[in-house]
Amino acid sequence: MKSRRTLVPFGASWRYRHEDGPPPAGWTGESFDDGEWLVGHAPLGYSRNESGTRIDPGSSFKWRPLSAQFRHTFTLNQAEEYARSSLTLAVHRSMGVRVFLNGMLVAWDGVPWPNLADDVSTHSFTASDTTRFPLQFVVGGRSLRSGTNVVAVDLRHAQREYGSMAFDLALATGDEPLDRSQFAASVTPKTPSTIAPGSPAPDFEWLDVYTKQARRLSEFSGKPFLLQFSGAECRPCWKKLPVIRRWADAGLACLSISSWGTVEDMVPPAERHADLLRGITVGAEPKAYDSYQTACYRAYGLFNGSILVGADGNVLRVATGFTLDEFLREVELIDRDLHALGYQFEDVPADISVLGGSEDWRVVTPALEPLGSGTAQHVHRSP
Repeated sequence: MKSRRTLVPFGASWRYRHEDGPPPAGWTGESFDDGEWLVGHAPLGYSRNESGTRIDPGSSFKWRPLSAQFRHTFTLNQAEEYARSSLTLAVHRSMGVRVFLNGMLVAWDGVPWPNLADDVSTHSFTASDTTRFPLQFVVGGRSLRSGTNVVAVDLRHAQREYGSMAFDLALATGDEPLDRSQFAASVTPKTPSTIAPGSPAPDFEWLDVYTKQARRLSEFSGKPFLLQFSGAECRPCWKKLPVIRRWADAGLACLSISSWGTVEDMVPPAERHADLLRGITVGAEPKAYDSYQTACYRAYGLFNGSILVGADGNVLRVATGFTLDEFLREVELIDRDLHALGYQFEDVPADISVLGGSEDWRVVTPALEPLGSGTAQHVHRSP
């Protein structure tokens, strides 16, 4: 019995493309020239916490290329020795996948049919276990050739909006599952600890949504301020804005930064909610469509939440609730802190909801109309 041989290891080097339009003809075969494709070591992708090769996800989280193609070549002598043997193919991916070996389709998953057209999304959300056994296939060794062999992979998004990409692959002789846990542990950085009261608020650069100019959080130092992270089109996040408006109207400097969406993504909802954002500084990060690249995650350990920072630059309170009810329980503590600092503001609106379709949805609250009209009376006492 032959000992197991690894033909393609996890973490191998791959040539890849991630752009709209069909891949070049013959891209799955060994004679195809991929010299102009980009190259990087697996794991490859974006919005994932494994460190390998980051693939540019595109200019907006609302419009990503539907597919990505990868190629890896390896050399094998006396391929006929494996003609009657089984091979194990292990694919770590967060999307639908098709795998070709020397131009032959040998495995697929998460796609509605193997010959999926290049401009069609899968409408199927798929994932695999990153820590141990990813998706496993047993394929025949008859597809191997003496000399150069090529593994070609097509990944396909379920939809253009949002999403993430993760890809790695291993190929070995034999039919026992391939365990990826040891490799995954070597490429997964420690998850940042969520920022806590008493710790300094890390400084970082962001872009002003209206002026498109770079600014820094340190501009707000020397006085208390509220830092809010949210998504450009995250409706639960926007439901928090009427709560924050109470603090802004009371004179607290409030900053809302999109942690999910570029400046261009943030402009439509910011214009739609101009009254709601009046008096609140609005920003976005240059690469905010890529979750694990954002300062809010790297420095603060979260994608969503409100952080109250004191005049000394240290965090006073963090409200991270994803549902409005969770958030409001934490808001009570922020209200208490701000009252202690001398701020006076209205109670939380009795009802906050979101109405409308995908392009014109609006945050609705009984307090919104008087806030926009300027008829409400707000008392502010300088801290």
